[in-house]
Amino acid sequence: GSRGAQAPNEQFFPFPHFSSSRVADFQGNSIYNGLVITGKIHASSFFDLVSAYTYGHSIDNVSVFAGNTFDAGMPVTRTRMDLERGNSSNDQRHRLLNYFVLNLPFGQGRQFLNGAHGVVQQIVGGWQFAGINTLYTGQPFTVWANKSVDFSGFNTLVDRPDIVGSGPLQLNASDPDHFFD
Repeated sequence: GSRGAQAPNEQFFPFPHFSSSRVADFQGNSIYNGLVITGKIHASSFFDLVSAYTYGHSIDNVSVFAGNTFDAGMPVTRTRMDLERGNSSNDQRHRLLNYFVLNLPFGQGRQFLNGAHGVVQQIVGGWQFAGINTLYTGQPFTVWANKSVDFSGFNTLVDRPDIVGSGPLQLNASDPDHFFD
């Protein structure tokens, strides 16, 4: 038989009249390396500022089991999982978090209304103004071929583009090793 176009390949599915069976095998492997640097400024009881920077790198051969928006969770070939190794779909290299807390100078022990107590202290004392900011880089993504046609013959619909050079795309359905080139 020939490869692709949504029909199972007889070379890989010699008995098409039998139903398929699903087998799950956890062959995933991942590694994460990270560095966190944190700094804090405490200016008396009036002002606090904290900044934290994270550099991280996540590498794996499958980021999810069932698939999501960024990763189909389906390898091109299950016999060579080493070919799937690369940046995780959730890899985020840089993240900077900043927050501050400003204690307002009202109420007991503060600059204004220092003698406040009772109801006045409960209303005007202990107020804070705070803010938080997070800056981070985006996540990687995978470029997929046309997801409405299966060129691999495995009915996975997660084929990746495979072209070397420039010019028109030549399809060679009879040679699986040079299907696109």
